[in-house]
Amino acid sequence: MAPPPRGFLRYRDGKSRNLCVRVDNSLSSLISGVNELSVNSSVILNELVEQEKPRGGQAREEESSDDEDDEDELKSDPQPPTKRSKT
Repeated sequence: MAPPPRGFLRYRDGKSRNLCVRVDNSLSSLISGVNELSVNSSVILNELVEQEKPRGGQAREEESSDDEDDEDELKSDPQPPTKRSKT
């Protein structure tokens, strides 16, 4: 039997979660197991992103209202990089 594909997730609060998928002893089973593990981890990570959005959105609004002058600097025309001189 092939070793099962595994994943490990450590949350910000220090808790951890193991992800494991059973596979048979064939390449097609291993490939489908890796795909299943990918889907499972994507679901978990998307949930975490959704939980973080309210916090991140508020912090970004506060930063943007505090630094209105920085926005004007970012809108200036981009300049080409300076040339290096040979030494």
